Amino acid sequence: MDLIQYCKGEAKSSIEDCVLLEKRGYERARSILHSLYGRSHMIVRSYIENLVYGAPIKASEFESLSKLALEMQKCEITLSQLGYVSDIDNTDNLRKIVKRLPMHLRVKWVDIAHSITENGREPRFSDLANFIDKKSRLASSMFGLDLVRENSNAYRKDTDKRTDMN
Repeated sequence: MDLIQYCKGEAKSSIEDCVLLEKRGYERARSILHSLYGRSHMIVRSYIENLVYGAPIKASEFESLSKLALEMQKCEITLSQLGYVSDIDNTDNLRKIVKRLPMHLRVKWVDIAHSITENGREPRFSDLANFIDKKSRLASSMFGLDLVRENSNAYRKDTDKRTDMN
């Protein structure tokens, strides 16, 4: 049964015995996994909580920004397939995700969100996801990485000066 190789931890242990059932094993394993983990509203809540309550991202953490962009894309795909896009599109969730961003990106998002509002609609999760994806690709570009290095070197020099003064 190939399904077991894609599971780990509690999920894997819950279907291990299904291997013994031969042909019926796969269907039984799917049934067990669905009953334990297949409730759409729980999957949706998990995706949203990961995005909304994740750690703040510092300006130098371009990997974390890229990870957030990918998580948002996965969330958007999953929620649209399950019919729950409106759950992530609400303003409170968007604001909480934005608060995780470095300040310079928050400032840029304010401009974009304002422009969207001026055009007669509210910003959506997809707008924010596209913005973060674009900014993460910029941050991880050759020029973006140079900027991160320069900023972190300047920060270290400033910190060293303060330490020397004390």
